[in-house]
Amino acid sequence: MKERIWERKKAHVTALDVDRWGVIFAGLGAEGKVVSVDRQRLERTLLDLDERQVLALIADQGMEFVGTGDAGAAYQLGAARPAEAFYLSPPLDAGSIAVMAVTLALFVAALFTKGLTHDLLLEAGVFLVSVKLMIMAYKNSQQQIRAQKSLDEILRRLPAEK
Repeated sequence: MKERIWERKKAHVTALDVDRWGVIFAGLGAEGKVVSVDRQRLERTLLDLDERQVLALIADQGMEFVGTGDAGAAYQLGAARPAEAFYLSPPLDAGSIAVMAVTLALFVAALFTKGLTHDLLLEAGVFLVSVKLMIMAYKNSQQQIRAQKSLDEILRRLPAEK
């Protein structure tokens, strides 16, 4: 006899384990998530990782270890709450600075090679769109920093676990 315990239509399970209390842990291959399904068949998302493929997991006394693909990483999970919250993305990385520099250099080169023609207006449009995207990315990074500070403050105010 077979019985469907849990289902998610737009995902595939790439890792599966059961802890000593009968809680099922499923690693999802395309979403980078780990979900748990308890004896009452209640689903909870435990992890939503930056890596998109959860390929391995170990559960004995709850979720303990997770291994990922596409950007290989291994995570050890503990029952205690972390000392601080963090966000992995830097606000202004070397790639963003390089894109800004190359975009400006190409616009200046187009200005000198094409002169003041109709094509220059097209180049100016491309340049302005690029600048707008960079400004939006910078504002987004500043919002991430503010959100990080808020998370840290919330974490600081939570009572310490014993």
